[in-house]
Amino acid sequence: MNLDNLPEKKQRHNCHIMASKDWLKNRHEIAGYSQIEASIYESFYRAIHVKTYPMVLFVNQAPVSCGLGIQVGQYFGIFDIRTKQAYKRQGYASILIQSICERALQNGARLAQLHVAKENHAAINMYKKLGFSTICDYWFRVSTAI
Repeated sequence: MNLDNLPEKKQRHNCHIMASKDWLKNRHEIAGYSQIEASIYESFYRAIHVKTYPMVLFVNQAPVSCGLGIQVGQYFGIFDIRTKQAYKRQGYASILIQSICERALQNGARLAQLHVAKENHAAINMYKKLGFSTICDYWFRVSTAI
């Protein structure tokens, strides 16, 4: 998606968004996962050596939605958008994504991409409303070898 075509962000008076050095901790609180998964996510996150946007959306000081943006020059990727179950389908993820994209645009990014499971119809509809379109399908491969 061309970031110059980002739609105007809807405002929610009960939330605020900020870059978070505690993004991994907030992600864990929002999404939940095992200690092993937490260790894996931390290893991957610490290995990123380009511009990152670890953002968290808070409602009444509680983390509700989070996501990670990664920028390399004019290219920008959006990863790991998570929203607490009780807050889904209320517009918080859209506000978060638009905020992440705005930060990247201010820092020279022009083209954004993301991946979403084709079964995740709610997310696909949200991304379409934000201006994203499908350009290809993908699938995960899992090794059974240890």
